[in-house]
Order: sequence, then C-alpha cells, then structure tokens
Amino acid sequence: MTALALLLGLGAGACGPVQVAGGPARSTLTLNPANLGGELRPLVSDEPEATARLDRVERNRTRSQVFLWSGFGALGACLLFSSQTVNQPRVSSTSTGLIFGTCGLAIGLEVLSIVYAPTYGDYGDVLRAYNERHPETAWSSQRLGVEAPPLKLAMPAAAR
Repeated sequence: MTALALLLGLGAGACGPVQVAGGPARSTLTLNPANLGGELRPLVSDEPEATARLDRVERNRTRSQVFLWSGFGALGACLLFSSQTVNQPRVSSTSTGLIFGTCGLAIGLEVLSIVYAPTYGDYGDVLRAYNERHPETAWSSQRLGVEAPPLKLAMPAAAR
C-alpha cells in the first residue's frame, strides 16, 4: 500500500508542480509531476547522456507501475482464496499454500514497485547530466535537488 501512496501521490501531483529554471532562454517553467519525464524530455533533448538517463528513469517508472498493479491482482487472488476458506471447518494444505503463495507474491510485487519507483532525485540526475555538458544554459530545480553550477567568469588577459 505504501507503493500505491507513493505512486499515486507523485502521479496525482499531491506535492504540487515542479519548477525548473534556467536553460537557453533563462526561463522558469512549471512542470506537471504526473508527466515529469515527458515534460523534461524537450529540455534535455540535445544532450544524449541526459536523454539516456531519462529513458532509464522512465523504464523504471513503467516497471514500478507494472509491479504495483500486478501486486494488486495478486492481492485480489489472495483475498479470494482467503474468503473461500473462511467457512470451511478444515482447510487443506493446498488452500493454505495458495493463500500464502498469493499473499507473498502480492507483498513481493509491491516491494518491487517501491524499489523501481523513481524519485525526484532520479529526475534531478537527468538535469545534472545535462548541466555537466551545458553549464552556460544549466537548469536548476529546488524540488529535484539541482542547483545550477556557478558561471565561470573569464579573466581578462592582463589579469592572468
């Protein structure tokens, strides 16, 4: 259930919009947390390393959702098997095995959904990968934990 709260909270935007500032236009953008990957993609599309990291984060997000919903399916099966044995005076070892197996599977799948669920920090890594190659047009976001690197000022030739 914790995975559901995490995924639905992030997906429903319970934490509010994500602000990102900087970039080539030195603008401030408000991104929807429910589509964070899709909205970050155009911002980092000219940097292959950042795009590759974003692809990994989005694959993990998809895996997490598959595990989450599969876990709910297994939980439904667990509840179905459990409810069928409630009125029986004697429960067979096969029924007990089905109950424990499906309940255990549900728990395992939900744990995997938490393991694979991306965090704001994972999306922040995407911006950091972009910023490494583009410090002059770096992105920053407090929510994603990314600060723009300080601009390097050129020293006049006489001062060197």
